[in-house]
Amino acid sequence: MKAIFFAIPLGARYMIVSAFGFAMMGVFVKLASAAGIPVLEIVAARALVSLLLSYADVKRKKIALFGRRKPLLLFFKSIKINLMNRKQNQKNKPSRMLLKKQKKKH
Repeated sequence: MKAIFFAIPLGARYMIVSAFGFAMMGVFVKLASAAGIPVLEIVAARALVSLLLSYADVKRKKIALFGRRKPLLLFFKSIKINLMNRKQNQKNKPSRMLLKKQKKKH
């Protein structure tokens, strides 16, 4: 049995283990929902388990948690902030326009 498992390519073995993990997660989610646990708690627990497994894998492989190209990360973060500010300004713009029109009338 062990020889058959190691005859399978490494990538396929990872896919088999991953599929088994997802199947077990589905079983536990069904059991938890049948026990009356609220959906948001189940989702939060799944997210926490996923976060812990991902963190452990990143540390095991000795990868920088936020990457090595920090200037590039900051660049994309600044783009996101600028887009968020524009969206907020678009939301506030109609009210500013009304205030300007009312000031001109007086």
